[in-house]
Amino acid sequence: MRRGLTALVTTVAAIMLATGVPGVAGAASSWTVQQVPLPGGDGAELTGVSCPTVTTCFAVGGFAGTSSTNAPVVEEWNGSTWAPQTLPQPPGLTAGEVTAISCPSPTACTAVGNALGFEGHSVALVEQWNGSTWTDTPLPKLGGQRGGALTEVSCFSSASCIALTRNTVKVAGIPVPVAERWNGTTWKAHVTAPLPPGTTFGVLYGLSCPSATSCLAAGVTDLGPLTEHWNGSTWTIQSTTGGGGDAISCFSATNCTSVGGGGTTAGNILPVAEHWNGHTWRRMPAPLPSGGTNGILYGVSCPSATWCTAAGWWNKGSSNGRHNALAEVWNGTAWRPQMTAQPASRKTFLAISCAAAQTCTAVGFAQVLGQPIRQPLAEHE
Repeated sequence: MRRGLTALVTTVAAIMLATGVPGVAGAASSWTVQQVPLPGGDGAELTGVSCPTVTTCFAVGGFAGTSSTNAPVVEEWNGSTWAPQTLPQPPGLTAGEVTAISCPSPTACTAVGNALGFEGHSVALVEQWNGSTWTDTPLPKLGGQRGGALTEVSCFSSASCIALTRNTVKVAGIPVPVAERWNGTTWKAHVTAPLPPGTTFGVLYGLSCPSATSCLAAGVTDLGPLTEHWNGSTWTIQSTTGGGGDAISCFSATNCTSVGGGGTTAGNILPVAEHWNGHTWRRMPAPLPSGGTNGILYGVSCPSATWCTAAGWWNKGSSNGRHNALAEVWNGTAWRPQMTAQPASRKTFLAISCAAAQTCTAVGFAQVLGQPIRQPLAEHE
């Protein structure tokens, strides 16, 4: 029988008390766990979240059904409870997941992901919310596919969205990432900037569009970090040295924060945070909780020019050990770790959205000792 989040929290609490997994010493936690009911299946993880207001959030991900096939899931927060929503089933598509969502308002959301089509090929999944219903929106074919799998989306308004796809096209012999642009009526595919000379591949993971004519995308190449800028008509390489690579949030075109993780000479993985002032990227230390040896930030949200909250995981010991939920806050000057809801062990944040400073929702997954199935996780401060 599938165990709900309430049972999960009780079990993990006992584990934490028995093992002494720490939080942030001396800090009071303002985070609380929110129960996320599933429409069915044995478990799930939430990979994206968007909160257009302090009382409205939408979270997306995928759950494992009774037949062990993944299916997309969307949950809505109304200020007091989470509730699953029904997504239309595109013709000919089977298993899949929704990986990211962007909601410029409570009545305008775009969720993207992927599903399995005929012959087992991965194809793009785009669902749009108008305040009452979700609608499947087909993408134009690119390279013989229905747009390819989509990994990230950012919408400045209901008529202005950019989505990143795993598809690539060759420019000067180099595979280049492709983005999809929504103008309020149709999606149109366009390539991003050619990758830096000497690279053989590149992937864009994070995306943030602070205006209809400005988007920043963060990712990596085989030679290191990469950020690209879209000015409303073309993509250009912004930097090959800055950016965390996993997620990015822009309060404005000249105020962006990118986060991720980087390796050290000791073989550890440590959080990375970088800030863009419109001219250069500057790395800012993102310290781990006391005793932490590994950690990574998968999501970041900056609701003001001087406030960001990032989320991910941290642990002690090896990088593949048991994970604890990690939240870090930036007050305009420095980053500091923040205690999350207790117990923090066996939990990982994959995304975060802040409607205002110190008003955030982080989502991901939690695990019960001895059970391989992941349970959906949502926490709010």
